[in-house]
This record gives sequence, C-alpha cells and structure tokens, in this order.
Amino acid sequence: MKRSLPSLSLFALVLGHHTAAYGGALHKVWEIDLGDQITSAGEAGIQPGILALGFSPDGKEIAVAGNPYLFHPAMSRLLVLNVEHPKDHIRQFAVTGIPSDSTLSEGVTPAISWSPAGDLIIAGANLIRLRDGSTCQIADAIGQAFISADRLVAQTPLKKNSPPTLWEKLFEKSSPKQLVIFDSNCNSAVTWQGQDAGWTLADASPQRGLLAMLRENAQDTGRLDELLLIDAITRKIVHTWSSIESAFTARFAALGTAVCTGDNANNLYEARRVSPRCLDIDTGETIATARGINGGAPLAAAEHGLRVIVSDYSQTWNRPYQEYDTTLKRRVVWDFRKNEEIASWRPDMQSYTLLGGKPAKDPSMFAISPDGEYMAEGGGGILRLYRIVP
Repeated sequence: MKRSLPSLSLFALVLGHHTAAYGGALHKVWEIDLGDQITSAGEAGIQPGILALGFSPDGKEIAVAGNPYLFHPAMSRLLVLNVEHPKDHIRQFAVTGIPSDSTLSEGVTPAISWSPAGDLIIAGANLIRLRDGSTCQIADAIGQAFISADRLVAQTPLKKNSPPTLWEKLFEKSSPKQLVIFDSNCNSAVTWQGQDAGWTLADASPQRGLLAMLRENAQDTGRLDELLLIDAITRKIVHTWSSIESAFTARFAALGTAVCTGDNANNLYEARRVSPRCLDIDTGETIATARGINGGAPLAAAEHGLRVIVSDYSQTWNRPYQEYDTTLKRRVVWDFRKNEEIASWRPDMQSYTLLGGKPAKDPSMFAISPDGEYMAEGGGGILRLYRIVP
C-alpha cells in the first residue's frame, strides 16, 4: 500500500486531520457513511451496525460486514470497498451467519478472512468469489480461515450417530469438534476428527500452513490451558505454550513468523494477569511483552508487518459483588519488535436497536492493514480510515 493517499474531497473529513492519541497520532484519511448499503428498504430509521472488518492481502480493499441488527444474521451484508476510492463501485453480497468481531476476545477466528491471492473472502460461513460474485456456504462452521491460496480450514461440530443425552445437554459446555479442509467450492477434502471438546480454532497462517488452536483445561472447563501451533497438513504439533505465556487468543503476524496473543482481562480478580505478547514461531521464545497494556483482546495483527492493535482495560472494584469490573480504556498500536506503543486512543461506541427494542452497545470494530501502516475503524454504519503516525 502507498504511504500517502490522494485527497478525497467527497467526504466529510479530509486529509490533514489527526485524532489525538496518548502516544503518537492517527491521521484520518477519509470517512464514509455506509448506512444506506447496510440497511435496505423497510429498515429506515434503524441504526446500522458494523460487525467486522478485514483488509485485503495487498491492502487495497476493505471488506465490511454490516447488519442493522447485531444479533440477526439473516440480515447481514458484506461490502467490499476500494481504499483509494471508497465511494466508487462498492460491491455488495448478501450473507448469513456473520459474527461480530467483538467475539474475538473469546479466541474465535476473525469473522472476515481473505485468501492470499485476494480473490476469495470468507465472511462467517460464506465463501465469496470476487471474480464472478458467486458464493457457497460451509454448513455449521464455527470458525474458519485460509491455509493456502484456494484451501481453507473450518471447525465444525462433530456429528454423532445418536442425539445428545439429557446429561450432555445439561452439563457439557462444549461439544466435540472436527477440523475440515475445504476447497474454493466449499467441498470438503480432508476431515480431521477426534479433537477434544475444548479445542478452538483461533487463527491460520496461509504463509506457513499453521493453525493456532486454543485448548481448554480439562479439569476446569471454560479456562484455557494452552496455545498449540499445528501443521495443517501433517497435523503435528509444532509448538505449545501454556496460558501463562499465551493468554486466550492468538493472531499470526510478520508473514507467519510470529504469533501475538492476549485476553479480555476478565481474570483481573485473580492473581494471574497476562499482558499482550508476541512469540517467535521458529524458536518458541517470547519476542516482547507489552507490560503497560492490560488484557489485549480483541486484537488485530499486521499480516506482513510488525504492528498489532491491542485492547487495554482498566478495572474498578465492585464492592457488592466482591470482584473487579473491567472497562475498555483504550486501543493501542504496538510495535512488538521495538516493544513500544505507536499510538493509542479511546474507541467510539456503536449502539444498536435490537428486535424488541432492547438497546445494545459495542465498541467500534477495527482492523489493521497487512503492512501495519493503516487502521480502519467502524461503527454505527460509519467507516473511517486512518494512517498510523509515525
């Protein structure tokens, strides 16, 4: 991606504006209202939400998942915009089952994933072929990501020959899962069964063909025990890190040579506290730990670069419940090779009117460009592009 973009006079905010940041700044390039594209006839007056964002591998396009109801997957839409000319020829696709990137703090894969060639997009369980606009769907997909130019891996429930027992319905929090490798026609090629119930696919590196898997503690369901790096073809474990080292989610960076981790800071009431960190995949050693940042997830890593956007939380003591309440304090662009904060800011909140009139709020969603030079942030139907300064 170019380091500077041409002036876009059609937009409300133009080049030259900086968003204040605690360390460094974000240079706002443009802002665009996508409300009309996210909503449709009959939905007038409903505030559109932006659920997920994802840059193309070359950084020239941004995919945006939008929905007028945050928890109404049948209404979801996927928009694909050109970074330099975002108002020109916005491509739209009707899709279903789009989760929100706010769930990334739970370790799940990103809601939007591009193929390395930039011609395919996974959005939820939908695969979109950009060359002709055709789509196919992976049924029952829990998480999915590309492992090569035309292959993707998806995690799906392991179907049983018999229906679940009453005990399983009442007491089993996790169901057994399987990893399935699909082609660009959504046809399964290889099925990898026999995983424990508590395994979750966090991310995949198409450059290295590696999977980042999170495994729950068998004795304490709901608490993660370790992060595993697995070769997607040979199915061999390449590295293992305990949760003390790896936290609760993972994203690949720097062409698959590093994996960056963090958690959602819900463990503040415990003695243990994990800061975001990045790990060297080849040596297994820690590259850097962001000591001044609490939590880290949701996080986004530059696919080709050395920068990560992480979430920093504050805590207050809740006396009636005798525990800490966590609040998203700021987002931080962190350079993990230099181990320094580049910029930080407090994200806007987006609100939704759900079916039944119940209001809901979520921080604006975000993504970082593959080279780490740009950040996209969107909420309430408004998408903004920033250049990270310096």
